[in-house]
Amino acid sequence: MKEGKENITKLDSHTNISFIELPHVETPTRDQLMSKSVEKYMNDLVESHKSFVEDAIVKQILPNSPKLLGLVVDLFCTPMIDVANELGLPSYLFFTCNAAVLGFMLYLPHRHDRVGKDFEKSESESIIPRYLNPVPANVLPTFAFNKDGHISRSTMAEEQRLNAFQMVKELGLAFELKLDFRRGSDDIVKGDEIAKAVKCLIEEHSEVRKRVKEMSLKSRKELIAGGSSYASVGQWIESMFASI
Repeated sequence: MKEGKENITKLDSHTNISFIELPHVETPTRDQLMSKSVEKYMNDLVESHKSFVEDAIVKQILPNSPKLLGLVVDLFCTPMIDVANELGLPSYLFFTCNAAVLGFMLYLPHRHDRVGKDFEKSESESIIPRYLNPVPANVLPTFAFNKDGHISRSTMAEEQRLNAFQMVKELGLAFELKLDFRRGSDDIVKGDEIAKAVKCLIEEHSEVRKRVKEMSLKSRKELIAGGSSYASVGQWIESMFASI
């Protein structure tokens, strides 16, 4: 790692985005990696960078910033919230999944406190907030059954089953092929099944096609002035500058 400002790389001369190179952290051996879940490994990896992130903020960012408004972290870097707390900074979680998945994840600790156990693969369906219909266990992501409770980058792939369930069963925006497909399984979606689904979607009077167009227009409106997404981002920016 280079010292001082030399390890700060500016993304573009026309932006204020920069990258700071952190010290290298030794990765575990294959045997060490196999002894723990991927979720646990990812969590430990992020934890091992906390002191380096705090050091970079104190020595390289704060001296060059009139006011640091807070830290924005993604789902896989939540241990960095400890760094924000240590420095007396607010932290914000950038959640890339949809609101229904967020509702599901917020429900997990509530379920554990109320029911006293994690989801079981033998369960047929569960009532989960943010979903109109009972959710089958076979569309839930693997971490829902993980006794560690850690969440890895597989979340981004595995939440697609929940998305598919919502798109097909709740919103009517997709044609069902296979909702419970899991990587590594022997399940195969045959060509004629795919052809049938595509044909149903491209038909001029397809109800699904009609609903997709309607939802597309609604979604675009949310991103402009007066829309909920536009308003939410505005409120976030205002809340940050209110602390100055």
